[in-house]
Amino acid sequence: MLHLKLISSEKTLYDHEVYEVLLPTTSGQIAILPGHEPLITVVDTGIIIVRSQSNTRENGQDYLATTGGIAEIKDNTVRILCDSATRSEDLNELEIKKARDRALQMKKEAKDDRSQAGASSELARSLNDLKLLEMLKKHRK
Repeated sequence: MLHLKLISSEKTLYDHEVYEVLLPTTSGQIAILPGHEPLITVVDTGIIIVRSQSNTRENGQDYLATTGGIAEIKDNTVRILCDSATRSEDLNELEIKKARDRALQMKKEAKDDRSQAGASSELARSLNDLKLLEMLKKHRK
Protein backbone atom coordinates (compact mmCIF):
# COMPACT_ATOMS: atom_id res chain seq x y z
CA MET A 1 0.00 0.00 0.00
CA LEU A 2 0.90 3.67 -0.42
CA HIS A 3 0.25 6.55 1.91
CA LEU A 4 -1.26 9.51 0.03
CA LYS A 5 -1.29 12.97 1.55
CA LEU A 6 -2.75 15.77 -0.57
CA ILE A 7 -2.48 19.28 0.81
CA SER A 8 -3.94 22.40 -0.79
CA SER A 9 -3.28 25.96 0.27
CA GLU A 10 -6.47 25.78 2.35
CA LYS A 11 -6.30 22.36 4.06
CA THR A 12 -5.33 18.70 3.95
CA LEU A 13 -7.77 17.11 1.51
CA TYR A 14 -6.63 13.52 1.60
CA ASP A 15 -4.58 11.53 4.10
CA HIS A 16 -5.15 7.77 3.61
CA GLU A 17 -3.60 4.45 2.70
CA VAL A 18 -4.27 3.68 -0.98
CA TYR A 19 -3.33 1.14 -3.61
CA GLU A 20 -2.72 3.39 -6.63
CA VAL A 21 -2.61 7.07 -7.56
CA LEU A 22 -3.02 8.36 -11.12
CA LEU A 23 -1.53 11.84 -11.44
CA PRO A 24 -1.86 14.35 -14.28
CA THR A 25 1.66 15.65 -14.94
CA THR A 26 3.08 18.05 -17.49
CA SER A 27 4.38 15.04 -19.45
CA GLY A 28 1.15 13.00 -19.24
CA GLN A 29 -0.63 10.85 -16.69
CA ILE A 30 1.50 8.64 -14.45
CA ALA A 31 0.46 5.71 -12.28
CA ILE A 32 2.04 5.34 -8.86
CA LEU A 33 1.95 1.90 -7.26
CA PRO A 34 3.65 0.49 -4.16
CA GLY A 35 7.41 0.26 -4.72
CA HIS A 36 7.52 3.22 -7.13
CA GLU A 37 10.95 4.75 -7.64
CA PRO A 38 11.55 8.06 -5.84
CA LEU A 39 10.33 10.96 -7.95
CA ILE A 40 9.51 14.65 -7.73
CA THR A 41 7.19 15.84 -10.49
CA VAL A 42 5.01 18.77 -11.45
CA VAL A 43 1.30 18.03 -11.15
CA ASP A 44 -0.69 19.58 -14.00
CA THR A 45 -4.27 20.81 -13.99
CA GLY A 46 -6.42 17.71 -14.24
CA ILE A 47 -8.02 14.85 -12.36
CA ILE A 48 -6.22 12.82 -9.69
CA ILE A 49 -7.65 9.30 -9.47
CA VAL A 50 -7.09 7.33 -6.27
CA ARG A 51 -7.76 3.59 -6.04
CA SER A 52 -8.08 2.21 -2.54
CA GLN A 53 -7.75 -1.46 -3.57
CA SER A 54 -6.07 -3.33 -6.40
CA ASN A 55 -9.22 -4.92 -7.80
CA THR A 56 -11.59 -1.94 -7.78
CA ARG A 57 -13.01 -0.14 -10.76
CA GLU A 58 -15.33 2.61 -9.58
CA ASN A 59 -16.61 2.04 -6.05
CA GLY A 60 -13.15 2.02 -4.51
CA GLN A 61 -11.99 5.13 -6.36
CA ASP A 62 -11.82 8.74 -5.29
CA TYR A 63 -11.48 11.64 -7.70
CA LEU A 64 -9.97 15.06 -7.07
CA ALA A 65 -9.85 17.99 -9.48
CA THR A 66 -6.60 19.93 -9.12
CA THR A 67 -5.14 23.04 -10.69
CA GLY A 68 -1.58 21.83 -10.33
CA GLY A 69 1.23 21.58 -7.84
CA ILE A 70 4.18 19.36 -6.91
CA ALA A 71 4.26 15.66 -6.03
CA GLU A 72 6.97 13.79 -4.16
CA ILE A 73 7.01 9.99 -4.30
CA LYS A 74 9.36 8.29 -1.85
CA ASP A 75 9.27 5.21 0.40
CA ASN A 76 5.67 4.29 -0.55
CA THR A 77 4.49 7.78 0.36
CA VAL A 78 2.96 10.22 -2.11
CA ARG A 79 2.87 13.84 -0.96
CA ILE A 80 1.08 16.31 -3.18
CA LEU A 81 1.21 20.04 -2.52
CA CYS A 82 -1.31 21.69 -4.81
CA ASP A 83 -2.52 25.17 -5.59
CA SER A 84 -6.11 24.03 -5.17
CA ALA A 85 -8.00 20.77 -5.27
CA THR A 86 -11.61 19.71 -4.87
CA ARG A 87 -12.92 16.28 -3.94
CA SER A 88 -15.59 14.98 -6.31
CA GLU A 89 -18.23 14.83 -3.57
CA ASP A 90 -17.73 18.55 -2.89
CA LEU A 91 -18.49 19.65 -6.46
CA ASN A 92 -21.70 21.57 -7.16
CA GLU A 93 -22.51 21.83 -10.87
CA LEU A 94 -24.56 25.02 -10.60
CA GLU A 95 -21.86 26.79 -8.58
CA ILE A 96 -19.14 25.63 -10.98
CA LYS A 97 -21.07 26.92 -14.00
CA LYS A 98 -21.56 30.27 -12.27
CA ALA A 99 -17.81 30.41 -11.56
CA ARG A 100 -17.07 29.59 -15.21
CA ASP A 101 -19.39 32.36 -16.40
CA ARG A 102 -17.83 34.86 -13.96
CA ALA A 103 -14.34 33.90 -15.16
CA LEU A 104 -15.35 34.35 -18.80
CA GLN A 105 -16.75 37.79 -17.98
CA MET A 106 -13.58 38.68 -16.05
CA LYS A 107 -11.48 37.68 -19.07
CA LYS A 108 -13.52 39.96 -21.33
CA GLU A 109 -13.20 42.87 -18.90
CA ALA A 110 -9.53 42.36 -17.97
CA LYS A 111 -7.52 45.53 -18.52
CA ASP A 112 -4.06 44.24 -17.64
CA ASP A 113 -1.98 41.05 -17.66
CA ARG A 114 -2.55 40.38 -13.96
CA SER A 115 -6.34 40.52 -14.30
CA GLN A 116 -6.15 38.37 -17.42
CA ALA A 117 -4.01 35.76 -15.62
CA GLY A 118 -6.38 35.65 -12.65
CA ALA A 119 -9.40 35.19 -14.90
CA SER A 120 -7.59 32.48 -16.89
CA SER A 121 -6.73 30.64 -13.68
CA GLU A 122 -10.34 30.75 -12.45
CA LEU A 123 -11.58 29.61 -15.85
CA ALA A 124 -9.15 26.67 -15.91
CA ARG A 125 -10.28 25.61 -12.44
CA SER A 126 -13.98 25.72 -13.29
CA LEU A 127 -13.48 23.88 -16.60
CA ASN A 128 -11.48 21.18 -14.83
CA ASP A 129 -14.22 20.80 -12.20
CA LEU A 130 -16.81 20.45 -14.98
CA LYS A 131 -14.61 17.84 -16.66
CA LEU A 132 -14.62 15.79 -13.46
CA LEU A 133 -18.41 16.08 -13.15
CA GLU A 134 -18.84 14.86 -16.74
CA MET A 135 -16.46 11.97 -16.09
CA LEU A 136 -18.45 10.95 -13.02
CA LYS A 137 -21.74 11.10 -14.93
CA LYS A 138 -20.34 8.68 -17.54
CA HIS A 139 -19.12 6.26 -14.85
CA ARG A 140 -22.49 6.22 -13.13
CA LYS A 141 -24.38 5.17 -16.27
